[in-house]
Amino acid sequence: MLSSRSIRFFFGGEMTTQGLIVTIFVFIWGMRLFLHLANRNIGKPEDYRYVNMRKRWGTHFAKLKAYLNVFILQGVLLYIISLPILLVNTTSADALVWWNYAGIAVWIIGFFFEVAGDEQLRRFKKKSRKQRQTHHDGTLEIYASSKLFWRGA
Repeated sequence: MLSSRSIRFFFGGEMTTQGLIVTIFVFIWGMRLFLHLANRNIGKPEDYRYVNMRKRWGTHFAKLKAYLNVFILQGVLLYIISLPILLVNTTSADALVWWNYAGIAVWIIGFFFEVAGDEQLRRFKKKSRKQRQTHHDGTLEIYASSKLFWRGA
């Protein structure tokens, strides 16, 4: 079972080359996302989406609804999304093969588009409404990089 293997890994398992690469890539992506979101949100009011969610929930069991809809849901999704990472970190295959190199290349390309797209979106949002209507170039046009990024991982 994956859960018992992942617990064994965290309490003394050995790191394989594949596991190390995937772990480093996930760490780099997570730091990039953290820095991007921190720069975008520090000093600004609460995100309007969270405000709207709380309004829809009303006052009846609001804290329970917030706990279940935000924290528990994110925890379940995090576990499901992290299953491939846990699997790679709990297998014993250490040698890299051609699809590992292909995955590394796809990850690097996807990461580049992620960073470039974030920067272009930041510059785009600084423009006036009239200037925004004329934007038809750059990586924002092909901003499916998250899919490309995660297929590489």
